[in-house]
Amino acid sequence: FIYPEDTHDLKTIHEKFSYLILKKGVRGVVIDPLNQLDKTQKQYQRDDQYLSDLYMNVKRFALSHQISYNIIAHPNTPEQKNPLPVPTAYNLWGGAMNFNKADGIICFHRHNISEHVSEVWIQKNKVVDTGGSMAGNFFNLIYEWKEKRFYANGQNPLTEYWNRINNTQSENTIQFISENTDDKGYINASGL
Repeated sequence: FIYPEDTHDLKTIHEKFSYLILKKGVRGVVIDPLNQLDKTQKQYQRDDQYLSDLYMNVKRFALSHQISYNIIAHPNTPEQKNPLPVPTAYNLWGGAMNFNKADGIICFHRHNISEHVSEVWIQKNKVVDTGGSMAGNFFNLIYEWKEKRFYANGQNPLTEYWNRINNTQSENTIQFISENTDDKGYINASGL
């Protein structure tokens, strides 16, 4: 959690995160929300040009530090319809530039603010393992207020992920021990 006391521009945020990445092993950055950053837009720059520069600097920072970089942006105030329409990147400040420059766009949407049912829409996914596009796909989540958790089909979506990670780590540990144990049962630490 970084909240600089003096200035909230991208350069300052990147300086502070550079330290945390190199010294503390931080693996990701989340800017929430984008409109809280101080605009360093030049007088002659249009909004789309400013956003293009901002996203270019974000991508360069993420690639050079090999981290995940996520930006949370809220759409313009929608018309008061019921149900609310699903916003797109074009509903964000800067419009099409968001869609042009982002590697991925995920929309978290509730049709009705009073209901706990939400949808997660994948609107752009530049890097897909299968080589196909996931754009336009969505899945429903239910938010459990007491637990502050999202559930899909009655289950926490992270449970399977964490179980898979823990099983993989256990299997890797067992494999490492079996491959590096000598006749007396001691682990050969020379390769560590």
